[in-house]
Amino acid sequence: MCLTAQKVNCPVIIVGNIVVGGTGKTPVIAALTRRLQANGFKPGIISRGYGGSLKGVAAVNATSSPQVFGDEPVMLAQMTGVPVYIGTDRVAAAKKILAETDCTVLLCDDGLQHYRLARDIEIVVVDAARQFGNGWCMPIGPLRESVGRIQKCDYILLNQTIKKEILMFSKACSAHGFELQPSLWVNVQTGEKKTLTELRSQLALDGRRKPAAVCAIGNPERFYATLNSVGVDFEPHTFDDHHQFKPHDFANFIGLPVLMTEKDAVKCSSFARPDWWALQVEAKLPTEFLDSFEERVNHLLK
Repeated sequence: MCLTAQKVNCPVIIVGNIVVGGTGKTPVIAALTRRLQANGFKPGIISRGYGGSLKGVAAVNATSSPQVFGDEPVMLAQMTGVPVYIGTDRVAAAKKILAETDCTVLLCDDGLQHYRLARDIEIVVVDAARQFGNGWCMPIGPLRESVGRIQKCDYILLNQTIKKEILMFSKACSAHGFELQPSLWVNVQTGEKKTLTELRSQLALDGRRKPAAVCAIGNPERFYATLNSVGVDFEPHTFDDHHQFKPHDFANFIGLPVLMTEKDAVKCSSFARPDWWALQVEAKLPTEFLDSFEERVNHLLK
C-alpha cells in the first residue's frame, strides 16, 4: 500500500483486476450494490470514466452521455440507481461524492492499482478461462501487476468456477466462484423486455440472415459463448474494447436484428433501430461470500 494513500470518511471497497480486459467486475459491482441497498446501506460508486472525454470530477446519471462520461459509469448508473461519480483522480471523486450525497460506503469500479486512495476491502475478479495469460506484465503480457498481488486482496472472485491453479494464490484471502447469468433481453430503442425464450423464438421465425452480434468489451468471446448458451444463432462482429459506436458502424447490418451487451447498448441508444437488443446479465455471487462481505462492511461502519 502506498505510504501517501489518502483515507476518506467512509469504507472504500475496491473491485478490480490485475489483467487487462474484461473479467466481469461491472456486474459484480452492481450485485454488491444491490446487496448493500437491500440491507439498509447507502452505497455510492466511483469510477475513472475510461473512454469518456470529461476532465475532472463529475456526477453521472442514467441519461448521461457515454461519450463524455464513459460507458461503464453510465451503465452502472442505469443498473443501480445509486450516485455514480467519475474522475481520473479517485481521491477527488471520493471526496466529492461524499460531500454531495448521503453515501455511507463507496464501491470503486476498478482502481486496484490506484494506490493514492486508501481502501478497506479489496476484491479481485479473475476470469476462469483466461486467468493470467502468459504470466507476464504489460506490454509483453496482460498483467497490470504480478500474480502475487492477489494474495494481498481480501477476496478473489473467479468468474465461472474455482480452479486449483487459483487456490495456490489465495492463502491470504478468501476465494469464491461465481457465474454471470443471462436474465432478459432489452430493446435498445424502446426499453421493451423479452425473456430469453421469447426472443429466441422471435429470431428463429425471422426469415432474414443471422442476427449480427456486435461486441466492444474486453472479452468478447464470453459474450459470444453466452449467446450460444441461450440458443441464439448469430454472426459475430468484434470491435475494440470501449469502442465509441457511431451509426456508420452498423451500415452492413441494416435490415438485420442486432444483438449486443448492456455496456455497448448505452452507446447506441440514441440511434438504435427497433430490432436491436441488449442482453442483461447478472452476477450470481455465492451466499457465503456475500455474508462475509456484509459482515466486514458492518464492522467498518461501527
